[in-house]
Amino acid sequence: MKQMFALLMVAGCLATNAHADTVTLTRNDVTDVGDIEAAIATATRNGTVAGKVILDGSEGRFTFPDFSDQSIDITVSNLTITGRNAAALDAGFAFGSVEVSNIVIEGLEIQSPVEDGVAILSTGTNVTSNVTIRSNSISSQASAFFVSNATDWRIKSNTISSGAEEDTGAITLLGARASEIIGNRVTSGAWGIVLTASSLRESTGNQIVANQVSARGRGMVLTGAASRNTVLLNHISLGESSDTVTGVFLDTGTARNRVLFNKASAAAGGSLVTVQDLGSNNRVSGNRP
Repeated sequence: MKQMFALLMVAGCLATNAHADTVTLTRNDVTDVGDIEAAIATATRNGTVAGKVILDGSEGRFTFPDFSDQSIDITVSNLTITGRNAAALDAGFAFGSVEVSNIVIEGLEIQSPVEDGVAILSTGTNVTSNVTIRSNSISSQASAFFVSNATDWRIKSNTISSGAEEDTGAITLLGARASEIIGNRVTSGAWGIVLTASSLRESTGNQIVANQVSARGRGMVLTGAASRNTVLLNHISLGESSDTVTGVFLDTGTARNRVLFNKASAAAGGSLVTVQDLGSNNRVSGNRP
């Protein structure tokens, strides 16, 4: 840890201003998640400038001791975390302890090693805005995403695997506004994608477009008075179940959502409802089994 701080200080002194906002780490520079959080602080000068942290996989996978903190806290704005050389990380990311914005996480293999752990987690009442999570491979034994009060989030082109069980989603957004879930491959042990309410607000104005979802029970769920969302051109494959399975489920209280041109299928012998609409004034058209 001390050795890494010394290296970062030397690098900061030698670098030009154009490169002073970038810190690169390999496995050999890291003993715990605190080292990555220290690199974030260095790259952003404690949140005062835009910064980038590059996780370089050339020296192997980023792993951490058992029973240590295995969640990287994002507490500054204007930050990019990017993977290089097939960087793989046995830790998740946590938002929500403070309000942050303008965050990019890209090009990483992210695996939450904790039983019932969430790979991308944001709880509490703080709003996180303008967050892009793209081109990652993300796996978790619970929900891969469980995010409250997201505004202008973009979850794009990720491969997502979730061991979520019962009535939970691989991607669960609570109180999301103006966010996009686009072009992801999602595999879930329970539901696929869920929009619902947080303690502050309902989910409204979001887009779920062109995802490939393999799930059990329900592929996509809108509940908690979700309104004015678009569910478009998704392919949903539902596994074996003793009950009827549903491609897109619109709960009571949902309104003015658009569910258009989605395709759903069920395992052989299963009973399928492509769209079940219990809400009001939802536009449901062009969906097919």
